[in-house]
Amino acid sequence: MIKVFVLATMFLLVSCSNGDTATLEKQNMDLQRKNDSLTTILDTLKTKFIFDRVYIRQIPSTENSDKPGSKYKGEFVFVGYNKEDVVLFGNDKDNFSNAQPISVRKGALGAYGFETILEKDTTTFAFRPMIKSPTALQFRNAGYNGITFVDRKVLK
Repeated sequence: MIKVFVLATMFLLVSCSNGDTATLEKQNMDLQRKNDSLTTILDTLKTKFIFDRVYIRQIPSTENSDKPGSKYKGEFVFVGYNKEDVVLFGNDKDNFSNAQPISVRKGALGAYGFETILEKDTTTFAFRPMIKSPTALQFRNAGYNGITFVDRKVLK
């Protein structure tokens, strides 16, 4: 394929006048640059997982109690993530101004640990994934970036 391209380019260069040759050389260089950048993008995408679906689950710790005012620990498991991504965690699904960013624990493969205090009747757990990976941001077609996922713990 490359030999045919080189031969065709040489044929065109020989059969053109000097003005046409310069134009064709410039076009050839531009096409080569575009080809190189597309190859780089494709090589980057080959190292990424591309997900059709994202799975989410909130798993409470076995050490938790159901007493108001006690600490509540858990993991927000997010299958379909990148290492650079961050999840905002808070107790108010409509207000993330006081939310804490939580990161994937080393070796946890998408498990974001969180901790909060249980309120009297119902405690809300709000999670908002934020895509930080430049490649994921550039090539996403639709995403979960900024969508809030909510779970509730109701005390008896």
